[in-house]
Amino acid sequence: MSKYRPLRFSRISFLAEYRALWTIAALFLFCAVLFVVSIGVGSQYVPPLVVIKALFGQAEPMNQTIIEQIRLPRVIIGTLIGAALAMAGAVLQGIVRNPLTSPDVIGITEGASLGAVLFIFIFAGTVPIQWMPIAAITGAFVITTLLYVLAWKRGVSPLRLVLIGIGVSAAVKSVSYMFIISGPMQLANRSLTFMTGSIYGTSWTDVATLLPWLAVLLPLTWLQSRNVNIQALGDEVAASAGAHVQKQRLLLLVLAVALAGSAVAIGGAIAFIGLMAPHIARKLVGPSFGSLLPASALIGSILLLAADLTARTAFLPRDVPAGVFTAAIGAPFSSTCCIGTGIEHKRKGCFGMGALEAKGLGLSYGGDYIFENLNLTVPREQITVLIGSNGCGKSTLLRSMARLLRPQRGSVVLDGGDIARMSTKEVAKKLAILPQGPTAPEGLTVLQLVKQGRYPYQSWIRQWSREDEAAVEAALEATGMRELAERPVDALSGGQRQRAWIAMTLAQETPVILLDEPTTYLDMTHQIEVLDLLYDLNINRRRTVVMVLHDINLACRYADHIVAIRDGRILAQGRPESVVDAKLMEEAFQLKCEVIPDPLYGTPLCIPHGKTRRQTVAAASLV
Repeated sequence: MSKYRPLRFSRISFLAEYRALWTIAALFLFCAVLFVVSIGVGSQYVPPLVVIKALFGQAEPMNQTIIEQIRLPRVIIGTLIGAALAMAGAVLQGIVRNPLTSPDVIGITEGASLGAVLFIFIFAGTVPIQWMPIAAITGAFVITTLLYVLAWKRGVSPLRLVLIGIGVSAAVKSVSYMFIISGPMQLANRSLTFMTGSIYGTSWTDVATLLPWLAVLLPLTWLQSRNVNIQALGDEVAASAGAHVQKQRLLLLVLAVALAGSAVAIGGAIAFIGLMAPHIARKLVGPSFGSLLPASALIGSILLLAADLTARTAFLPRDVPAGVFTAAIGAPFSSTCCIGTGIEHKRKGCFGMGALEAKGLGLSYGGDYIFENLNLTVPREQITVLIGSNGCGKSTLLRSMARLLRPQRGSVVLDGGDIARMSTKEVAKKLAILPQGPTAPEGLTVLQLVKQGRYPYQSWIRQWSREDEAAVEAALEATGMRELAERPVDALSGGQRQRAWIAMTLAQETPVILLDEPTTYLDMTHQIEVLDLLYDLNINRRRTVVMVLHDINLACRYADHIVAIRDGRILAQGRPESVVDAKLMEEAFQLKCEVIPDPLYGTPLCIPHGKTRRQTVAAASLV
């Protein structure tokens, strides 16, 4: 962990990465230089030293007036709007887990634009401009609420949110243009420039209007970085770590809407800043949002300042809207992202507790019960394996016991208490679940992933205590991932990647670990590697392990307790030697087989009947 430095002040603690800190410092310096250059360049050039003097009120009267009254407010507005749009885009990409998401893609910018256009048409000249952000944010919130309602189906899935957002965005944009076309020419021209995105003519009044909003929203959003980090790992992993997934997603969406709405209120619908800036920042500082959010904000400011500088100097005396240049850059940039990312739609402690039990459990989809009145007691500090054919309810039962699915009947009892009545963080400190095929954000390192296991023990200001550091070190050591801590998760082999995810659950320090098909897509070597690790965790660290496996022979070899399920009911359960036989295999899998003792371990070994090349050759020899 030499690349990282813990920062601790009393109860406040963070883990900082050296490279990210230096990169953010360099971006800040570059932004400051561009800020000064933007003020000096125009129809009348002002040298940088004179600009700096003017910022302190010591320039000649003419230069002081040009800078203070005309250029400085415009450059400040560009800096603020770029930061707001970029941070809103970074948050949306985190919670939606789609690198092509931004406020203008899913309709937030269009909603804010519609609110501002209506404000211009209804209240122009009668209501002070200070109310414009309220109108824009209201429009953004109305459209986002509509989007949320349309996307809701037992929660809001990221993919559904994006697809519906694209449609809503197109519809809202058409309504805005309808108002522009049908209105007076003067207001229509003003609205059309607004829809393109421009900071031309901004004044100190605009700065005073926007600055209070962003002074609150930007730091408040950064304080939510740990919540964006855990959301980026997927709903099931986030819920297992103790996150209130839907509540946090709604809060983060509200912050993104407020950031985008306030920016659009002053600068109009400036496109692609929210898409480009987080992508560039991710390449520079990595995917951890503690660094990604401030880096995105600085890059957003740089992009908009550069676009505005080009827009007002390249075609003098014309002042082209900055949104024209951001769109010209953003369109090919988004195409490059699609091609480059290849986006696919897929998806040593001692614990004295760990009792897990299902009582009269019933869960249905569309009125049809997957299982009904199911009772199961998981043996404490043992390995329990659920077996059964595809669709029999194994994964559904596992997810119900982890509180990822709410049963219609019965209850799940964890350490003597109803899991449904426990707080999310309380459950996350007692039970962890590793879903099937989890995915990590591109570029996320093993250490950054394992850190997320400490989520239920952290707060806004206490994000890297000594206990957190010790738990992460222990998890890396136990899984043999210490030497790979700085390596990106997506650069690991299948077995190493699964060990990294298991290390995250270990850092969570729960006595119970649930795993849904942890050996899926792994070759034989890596399957044994993962199962040996789970065996060691059970024996040496007394973890209660419950997992779903499809390989019956491996299940029998590693399990202390096997539960065979068929059509939502338990056929048999107990030690593998007393449960698994030819009769059970035929009943559970409709498969005839021979069951013999494993020559190495003495556990049941299933040899299925079926057509083979040897049988074909033998039959041919008889003809």
